[in-house]
Amino acid sequence: MGAENWDRLNDGQKTAILDVHYANGSLENYPTLKQAIKDGDGETIGKNVDFHSGGARNWERLIRNRKEAQGISEDEARRQVEEDKRSGRFGLEHLRPEPRPEPPQPQPEAAPEPTPPPEPQASAPPADPKIASMAEMAGTPIDNPGRSALLKPVEKLTQSEMTDMIHSAQADYRGYRSGDPLKAHTYENVQDWHVNIYGDQPQGNDGGKPIEPTPIRQIPEQPSPHTTPQGEDLWQATARIGQQVADAAGNDGYEQAVTGLQHGLNMLGEANPLPTRSAAYGPYTKLGPVDEDGQYGTQTDFALKHAAARLGPNKVDEAFALGRFNTFARNAQRNGNPEGLEDKTHSLFGPLFRGASDGTASKVEGGVLQETLNGFGQGLKVDNWIGPKTTEAFNTVLRENDADEVTRAFGRGLGFL
Repeated sequence: MGAENWDRLNDGQKTAILDVHYANGSLENYPTLKQAIKDGDGETIGKNVDFHSGGARNWERLIRNRKEAQGISEDEARRQVEEDKRSGRFGLEHLRPEPRPEPPQPQPEAAPEPTPPPEPQASAPPADPKIASMAEMAGTPIDNPGRSALLKPVEKLTQSEMTDMIHSAQADYRGYRSGDPLKAHTYENVQDWHVNIYGDQPQGNDGGKPIEPTPIRQIPEQPSPHTTPQGEDLWQATARIGQQVADAAGNDGYEQAVTGLQHGLNMLGEANPLPTRSAAYGPYTKLGPVDEDGQYGTQTDFALKHAAARLGPNKVDEAFALGRFNTFARNAQRNGNPEGLEDKTHSLFGPLFRGASDGTASKVEGGVLQETLNGFGQGLKVDNWIGPKTTEAFNTVLRENDADEVTRAFGRGLGFL
């Protein structure tokens, strides 16, 4: 669309267009929008910034985009959306190809014998709506542009994305949320962006007037996709993790599975603090822990995506397995019954070390658990077999130590923390 065309747009139009770009990966399927950008046609831009994905729509997001792009009130944007909903005119529908007529089929000389209808099959029971909603949310891109920018390295951020972070820090943390550590973290990312682009040398002066800093590297012009440190699409990675949590919820129950994820993310964050930063600024603000309330909301969703973006999805997989083990350890400590330790340990950690069909590989997680228990004063033979002696030693350790402490020690031994 060209830098000259882009520079003619106002901030609201840019924000809405970038939101569409983030959600769809490009503007390839928005020819009308691209032409409106070239023409500087604000009204047409405002009516073509409709987020669309898989047939589902985020209506509040669409209303916000129209409001920002056209510079109109939220009530007017909502009225437009409701009118277009009634008329059926939205986003990509006009791009769908017309159905092609089926070619004429030759008629048989004699009609075949009618095929009896198939026996009715019982439909599968509907999924728990909370579990389905959680899995969908985990794979959905974050629609807050400033919060979304936090999931990218600062060196990949455009100036507009940096501005999105400023707007988020100013607008998203009012009232009781004013002391949220994530607000400070957002401002710190803005500072890091400036250090990356301009360096961290002291401000120069000319006759008492500050000299405008000169960039030491080029500012990215186009938004980059969200990826993991390994280069995988971030949203695909978090969707996969969300499905794993959903699968666990089908066995353990929704709240127990989510609590395991939350505790695992907290252990992972505690073991992997933010790195040191430029001496021009103080240390990073420590991010707060996720509430371990068994509910998958926006806080847990952001923590999952932030961990996957910063440390990689494999570390989140490890943290989730460790969190589920911690739930087992807490229950065993509370009721004094560690029955099922062998099955739980191998079912949670085995898939992270070997394939499901590999029955010959050593069950290293059993040996690491024995070494962990020996670190608490037990004298087990490390043979990778979790039998009666290991189970009793686990019970003994839990009678004398906190289950969370034992779990963290196990996680360190596994190399997860």
